[in-house]
Amino acid sequence: MNENVIVYVASHKAYEVLELPNYVPIHVGAALSDKRFCEILDSDGNNISVKNPNYCELTAIYWIWKNSTADVVGLCHYRRYLGKNYINKKVKILNSDKILRDLNKYDIILPHKYSWGKYSCWQYYILGAGREKDLYLLKKIIQEIEPDYLDAFNKVMDGNRASYCNIMICKKELFDKYAEWLFKILEGVESEIDTDFSSKAEARVYGYMSELLLNVWCIKNKLRIKHYSMINTENTEGIIKEKIRKIKRYF
Repeated sequence: MNENVIVYVASHKAYEVLELPNYVPIHVGAALSDKRFCEILDSDGNNISVKNPNYCELTAIYWIWKNSTADVVGLCHYRRYLGKNYINKKVKILNSDKILRDLNKYDIILPHKYSWGKYSCWQYYILGAGREKDLYLLKKIIQEIEPDYLDAFNKVMDGNRASYCNIMICKKELFDKYAEWLFKILEGVESEIDTDFSSKAEARVYGYMSELLLNVWCIKNKLRIKHYSMINTENTEGIIKEKIRKIKRYF
């Protein structure tokens, strides 16, 4: 195991995660659960674990930012990893050697962008995550506290492609800069948002916003990005197709 590289595997429930060198499970939302199924808890150290219902895997990103000492860090999910899909249906998940080689040429490693066809990321957010007024609030906060990022925000939201799921790998120094920027914006949104959510999906607002904000950050800072396939250990293709069908019915 290369001690300088740690990709944290976010999990909110007991799950048989893949046992891979340099991949370390982290229990997200641990402060809200009596169960323990990972050695690392997002409730240890400096944390926002209690905010997991709204921040989703961002409680792991916050924990990594404030507590991890690895030189290279990343986040994936208990059922989603980065790697390569081959025609013969074999998959290869990124190992630490490949990660380090890539980061000699690129700034950050992300999933391939997903395209919503003729529908924009703004439109998909409304259907998949809830309230349009939250997007207007996010745009307002960016304009107030990070106006230099507004053009990149508009480019992402008007476009139809983005990397999703908050999955990323990069050097810790860059990760920290991103996290500081991200949580400053989300704290601004949190201070003004209407918290009368009508569903658990709507309540996950900051997790959904951050998926798009990662793309904004990369565009504005002109980061060199290496994209990989998202390796799903569960079949989610049907779920994605159903979301697209809903979008077509909605707009």
